[in-house]
Amino acid sequence: MRISLRVKVFLPLLILMALLIGYLYLSWMPRSVSNIERQWEEAAKRHLDSVAEGMIPLLLGRELDTIHENFNELLKKNRDWTSIQLTDATGRLLYPIRNRPMPDAATHGQDLRTLTKRISYLDMNLGTLTMTVDLSPHLKEWKKEFYNAVSIMVAIIAATILSVGIVLERKVVQPVKALELATQKLADGKFNVPSLKADDDEVGHLVDSFSTMRANLSLSYDLLRQSRDKYSTLYNETPVLLHTVDEAGTIIEVNDFWLKKLGYERDEVLGRKATDFLTEESRKYAAEVVLPVFLHCGFCKDISYQFVKKNGELEDVLLSATAERDEKGNIVRCFTVIEDVTDRKKIENKLILSEQTNKIITSTAKDAIIMVDDRDCVLFWNPAAENILGYTEDEMLGRSMHETLASEGFREKYTKGMETFRNSGKGNAIGHTIEVVAKNKDGTEFPIALSLSTFQMNNRWHAVGIVRDITQQKLAEKMRSGLIRRKRAPASGNPPQGKE
Repeated sequence: MRISLRVKVFLPLLILMALLIGYLYLSWMPRSVSNIERQWEEAAKRHLDSVAEGMIPLLLGRELDTIHENFNELLKKNRDWTSIQLTDATGRLLYPIRNRPMPDAATHGQDLRTLTKRISYLDMNLGTLTMTVDLSPHLKEWKKEFYNAVSIMVAIIAATILSVGIVLERKVVQPVKALELATQKLADGKFNVPSLKADDDEVGHLVDSFSTMRANLSLSYDLLRQSRDKYSTLYNETPVLLHTVDEAGTIIEVNDFWLKKLGYERDEVLGRKATDFLTEESRKYAAEVVLPVFLHCGFCKDISYQFVKKNGELEDVLLSATAERDEKGNIVRCFTVIEDVTDRKKIENKLILSEQTNKIITSTAKDAIIMVDDRDCVLFWNPAAENILGYTEDEMLGRSMHETLASEGFREKYTKGMETFRNSGKGNAIGHTIEVVAKNKDGTEFPIALSLSTFQMNNRWHAVGIVRDITQQKLAEKMRSGLIRRKRAPASGNPPQGKE
């Protein structure tokens, strides 16, 4: 059961007031009255002792008349004495003459006291003096004043406690109640709480601290809302597929690009297993290979999957994911980033096909195909180059082509041409087919036909040369030239000179 602060403040004060009043009326005041009664009773005893002492000579002298006169005078002077009895040693009544009954306590109330004093002289019993005293005349006025004083004290205590309660109500309960209402509004996200009035005391400092906290929370909430809006915008507009799954693999959040790319509506996706959108092969790969590792490590990167779009088309993707765990280490959700690589796959397949085609062309070509950079280092060397020039690919890659293959007569010209090529990508032989002399691995020089083309890669010039061995062509041309000269010799009348 919830107990309000007001009850917690006032209930102890009321209990304290009740305890104080109860103590005054039930304990302190009765004890005080009892003490006063005892004091009056002791005073009456002392008076009785004095009277008894005065009776000794009268009893010894048997002066009964004087005794009667004295007692009558005492009764007149002391209105609180209701009766006096004097008996001798034998118990015979000496005063009053007639035996009147002693006053009844019921008649005079609880303030009636009966006092007895034995009168003796030198161990001789002279008689007994009995006196009944009514203390009510003395106690009545005193009790009235006493009760008035106690009532005033009770009123002061009640007023004090009430004042304390009012002060606590205004200075503590009401500000704390206002703080409670303001806190509830803050909990509901309502930061437009009116400013609370604060005194310069502890509660006021608490109110000031709350106001400062409210201002800071309002600022933090605004920043958080802006951050959330930015996150939501970033999440939905990021041009990659994003989704979040819970510990069971069920999709609980998905961005707009994911829906647009795969063609689904949001309500068609949320609540379904993420693996429902994979091909059968990808689903099997995920269950048998990826998920066991992911559950252990908590992340995976660039996993190749195929998603099935709503229209049935396949989408090649690379999936990366990271897990969020609770304090016990259990996975509670998983954030997934999916990159569409369908176009990249197509390009890669084309590149692979192109590379395979180029490899087939260069490996089956009869002419040597050689590529060098702007430092004359060999970067490509096909099998025909090995057949024509005698060097293997491993021997030539990274070596200077001109220093290795150029004949001595052409090396200086090649060196100058490389300087021009390195700076501008130009040269006299670029774009033409020229005939030069090359040197193979065993040092034999032979004629070749060289076709050169250039291109830039990484801001550096490169050259591709196609080399054809024209030794047989040159021999055939030489033989044909000799035959032509022989046929022309008789017609001119000049016999041929020497051998061709």
